[in-house]
Amino acid sequence: MSFPGRDPVHPERRPSRARPESKGPRLRASVRPERRPSKARPESKGFDSACPSVHPERRPSHARPQSRGPRLRAFGAPLGLTAAVLLFLIPEAALAQQPPPSPTQDVGIEEHLGAKVADDLQFLDTSYKYAKLADLLAQGRPVIVTPVFYRCQMLCGLVLTSLTRSLEKTGLVLGKDYLIATISFDPGDTPPVAAERQGHFLQSLNEPDKQSAWQFWVGTDKEIKPLMDSLGFRYRYDPQTKQFAHGAAVMVLTPKGIISRYLYGIEFPAKDVKLAILEAGEGRIGTTFERVVMTCFKYDPVNRRYAFFLSWYLRAGGLLLLGGLGFLVGRLVLWERRAAAK
Repeated sequence: MSFPGRDPVHPERRPSRARPESKGPRLRASVRPERRPSKARPESKGFDSACPSVHPERRPSHARPQSRGPRLRAFGAPLGLTAAVLLFLIPEAALAQQPPPSPTQDVGIEEHLGAKVADDLQFLDTSYKYAKLADLLAQGRPVIVTPVFYRCQMLCGLVLTSLTRSLEKTGLVLGKDYLIATISFDPGDTPPVAAERQGHFLQSLNEPDKQSAWQFWVGTDKEIKPLMDSLGFRYRYDPQTKQFAHGAAVMVLTPKGIISRYLYGIEFPAKDVKLAILEAGEGRIGTTFERVVMTCFKYDPVNRRYAFFLSWYLRAGGLLLLGGLGFLVGRLVLWERRAAAK
């Protein structure tokens, strides 16, 4: 028996063209929507139009919600303001953390040996009269300059007290052999305060009536700064303690206003003070013996003291020794020649 569409030789084979008809519905056609051509992609108009109709709950990866933009813009203004405030406050906070300058910064003494001081500046003495260093130098005597301030509670009083004790031991006479100018570098000092200090130290020196030989002056910054700069005396005001940070030294001037010597510390040996005055006097003061002794001492800048200077004596002794040896050799040679002649 033959059936239509089958091979009579091989009846068990089924022709390739003949496929059994599907009796059930085509499920894939109802589940998968028809694909859109890649070239004809519609523009996105929002969430509803961009998503497939089968899965409305899904959101394409390229579609971003429009609700985040307003939130970021709402927070942008406060964040920008905060950043600006921080940038403004950080430098001030960094400066506030820096330590304040030390009271002893830029304080010290820079020697100006051989330099001329500013002697034409006008100060006020204890009688409210104008005074200048040039007036003291015109008297032809060495001048000791002591930079202090009269409200100083420690260092300045020690310097003046030590200087007074040393001057008593030198044997030199105030007003005859030397003069002193004590000058305050505090513009707040007044002539009455200066007069009080002047009376105290003149009494200590047993010269209460020599106000003209040891003068105490006050002034303003206009006069103080140039004079202290010419002396090499640097000081600094400390607003916390309301005191001045400064060094301890006195300067000895020649009658021409040239800085001859610096004496440091709060203890001045009488020998150093006397030799400094004699050195600045340029041979015009002191006895003959003191002038000869002065040639035996030289100032040692390392130890800041006058030391006995032997080089002149060694040179003189060496010359005398060579002369004696030459004389002795000559006499011996002469004696041998005479002996040989006989």
